[in-house]
Amino acid sequence: MNPSFSRPHRLRRGDEHGFTLIEALVSIAILAVIGAAMGTIFSVGFRTMLAPGSASDHLTAAGDLMSFQRSLSQDVERAECVEALGQGPYGACAPFAGRCTQSDICVQWADITANACDVAVYSSSSWVQRQLWVSGSSQSPMTARLTSQPIAFSHATLRANEIQLTVVPMHGETATLDLRPLATQPSSAVAGAPC
Repeated sequence: MNPSFSRPHRLRRGDEHGFTLIEALVSIAILAVIGAAMGTIFSVGFRTMLAPGSASDHLTAAGDLMSFQRSLSQDVERAECVEALGQGPYGACAPFAGRCTQSDICVQWADITANACDVAVYSSSSWVQRQLWVSGSSQSPMTARLTSQPIAFSHATLRANEIQLTVVPMHGETATLDLRPLATQPSSAVAGAPC
C-alpha cells in the first residue's frame, strides 16, 4: 500500500454559507477593473461632446441659423424696402431715418393701422441681433438676440424678385438664404402711403 500524501480537504457542512476570502478579493478586483474602464469611457465621451467644434456646437449653429432665417424671412416677406450689406435699397421706399447706418440688413414695411413704417435692423457684431422700431416710434427699439453663437454675413445679392444672403456660422457650414419679398407693388408707390 502506498501511503498517499495529500492535503486534507475541508468539507463544508450544510449550514455554512458565504464566500471565501479569495473569492471576495477576486470579485472586488474584477469590479475595480470594470469601474475604471467605465470611468475612462465616460471621461472621453464628455470631453468629446464638450470640445469646441463638436456635434453639440454644430447642432447649436443649425438651430441659430434656423432662428435667424425664420425671423428674417418673416420681415422680408412683408418688406417694401430691403438694404443688405451696403447694397440696395431693394424696392421703393423712404429713407430708413438713419437707423441703418451701422447694420448689416435693414427691412422696412408699412404699418397701415398706424399710418407709419416699421423698421427691422439686423446686425452681427458678435451674435445676430434684431432691433425693431414699431410704427415710426422715436423711442428705443425692441432688441432681440437671435443666436447664441456668432454668425457672419459674407455676401448679399439683390435681384428683381429675390435677395440672396450668404451666412457663415461659427460652427457649421456656410448657408445661402434665398428670400423673396411678397409685396409686388410697394405701398410707397401708392399715394398717401406712410413709407
